[in-house]
Amino acid sequence: MGKHEEHDALAERMFGAIMAGDIDTVLACYSDDAVMRINVAPGDMGPADIAGMVQMVSEKIPDFTYSDIRRVTTDDGFVEQHLVTGTGLTGQPFSFEVCAVAKVVDGRVAVLEEYADSAAMAPMGLF
Repeated sequence: MGKHEEHDALAERMFGAIMAGDIDTVLACYSDDAVMRINVAPGDMGPADIAGMVQMVSEKIPDFTYSDIRRVTTDDGFVEQHLVTGTGLTGQPFSFEVCAVAKVVDGRVAVLEEYADSAAMAPMGLF
C-alpha cells in the first residue's frame, strides 16, 4: 500500500472512530505528541484534549455525523471537507461544513487543523 492509500485509510479510520465515539481508535490515529487546532477553539489541543472532545460530542450529540466527504490525499497527509450534522444541546439541528488539513508522520496524524464557520456551529452548543 502506498502513502496515499495509507493516508486515505487513516482518515477513514479516524473520522469513523470519531462518529462512533471510539476514543481508543481515535487516539491510535494520532501521534503521541499530536497537535489539533480548530479555528473556533482557543489554543492547541493535545491527545488528552482530543479524547475529551470526542467523549463530550459522543455523550451529548449521539446523532453526530460526517457526510458528503471529499478527501484528497497528499504525500504528507490529507485534506478533507465534510458536512457535519446532528442535534445540538438545545435540541436544534445543526449542519456546517468543515475543512480538515492533516499532516501524517509515521502513519499517524501529527497535526490536524480544522476550519469551520463559527456561526453555523452555534446550534451545537459546544463552542
